Amino acid sequence: MAHVLAADEVLAGLVLRLANSAVIGHHGPSHTLVQAVSTLGTQRVRAVILTASAQVLMRRVGRQELPLRVHALLTGLVSRLLARDLWVNPDQAFLAGLFHDLGRTVLHLADPDADLLALDEGPALLAAEREHYGQTHAMVGAALLRQWGVERPIPEAVLLHHDGDRVSATKRLALLVIAAEAVVAALRAGAPTPPALPPGLPLILDRHRWEALVTSAGVALDAERALFG
Repeated sequence: MAHVLAADEVLAGLVLRLANSAVIGHHGPSHTLVQAVSTLGTQRVRAVILTASAQVLMRRVGRQELPLRVHALLTGLVSRLLARDLWVNPDQAFLAGLFHDLGRTVLHLADPDADLLALDEGPALLAAEREHYGQTHAMVGAALLRQWGVERPIPEAVLLHHDGDRVSATKRLALLVIAAEAVVAALRAGAPTPPALPPGLPLILDRHRWEALVTSAGVALDAERALFG
């Protein structure tokens, strides 16, 4: 597998950066692709390949590519950090967070003139997408992930990541992505206090643990700046 990855500079660089990430790797520095593949394991390398596929789509967006890519990676990393407390598979958490807004890129490429990427996440964006495309980015992203053969909980979480008020506590991966987005928004805005617990999470986490997780996520992301280059 390392030999195959070596033929693609973008993939090779992404594999090495993730293997050396404190959030993803955990096993000390990886200086070669063989070490990186060993550190990450086959399933995570497959995830990297899916990540690179998504980034290829994002690069076609133009000036909005960097904000989309950074937001996706931040949400993926925070999702992974929250996974243990929500009893969620951390690799599935990373992918669900990473791909949660994939549909925004796909819809933009289908009709760039609509320029809905300028809208912030929220009800106004979803309403504009329904009016213009007849479906939302959550629906499109989930459908694309199913076509890619991504395991079932991940497309479901992507589909539900704007439905916080209606997601039951049993849909933990979806709740996790909703929570990760809230954390990322608060951290990027420099909010002095942690965001409120998203709906559904009080059934799983108490406020004290939530605040501790938000703080640790901020510290961890500050140490991961190399991933966003």
